[in-house]
Order: sequence, then C-alpha cells, then structure tokens
Amino acid sequence: MPMPSKNDLDGVSDAADFDCAPPPVPPEGPQGDDSCYDGIDNNLNGLTDGEDPNCAREGPFDNRSCSDGLDNDNDGFIDGSDSNCVREGPFGDPTCSDGLDNDGDGRTDGRDGDCAEVVVIEESDG
Repeated sequence: MPMPSKNDLDGVSDAADFDCAPPPVPPEGPQGDDSCYDGIDNNLNGLTDGEDPNCAREGPFDNRSCSDGLDNDNDGFIDGSDSNCVREGPFGDPTCSDGLDNDGDGRTDGRDGDCAEVVVIEESDG
C-alpha cells in the first residue's frame, strides 16, 4: 500500500493538510450587505442575491432593497409597490390606522413614533 503524499513537506497528509482543504464558504447576506447585490452566488448554494434566503427581504422603506428594482422577497411586488417598503406615518396618514407594521420597525399604528401627533408648545413672554 502506498504511503500518503506529503507534497509540501509540512508533515501533514492529504485531506488533513490545511493546504488541501477547501476554502471556507463566504457568506451571502445578511440582507442589506453588498453580497446581496453583487449578482454572485457567494455562499455557493445555487441561489443568488434576493433568491438566497439570507438576503430575501424587502424593506424597511429606507433600505436600498426598496430602490434596487428587484423583488427581493419574491412576493410579486417591487420596491415602492411592496408593502414592506412603505413608510408609517405621519400622524393622520392611513398607515397609522391600518393595523400593520408598515415600516417594519416592530411597532404598529399608535404605538409607532412615526404616527405620533406632533404638539407644538409655544412659550409666552409673561
């Protein structure tokens, strides 16, 4: 039986040799990361950018996923047409009384600071 090759003379053979091990798989995502917009299957799972579950989200409204022309969460809606890209508020806006977390911040309607009524208090001189 032939002896395993130690081609680089570091004393470690074949698959146990770090030089022979496959490189680590780079990450894809999280959503918002450049790897979700580069057109490359970075983590080698056969899914690219918005198709990859590590990147597949749309929103919140100020995230670049709401202006990239892609249906990042595969729900059939793109950017401003996607409910995940809608801003909540200001006070009195229909988004403040629809029972939804329109801006994806975990707060709905009256519990969302974006829907709070702004009260201006004027100081008097006397």
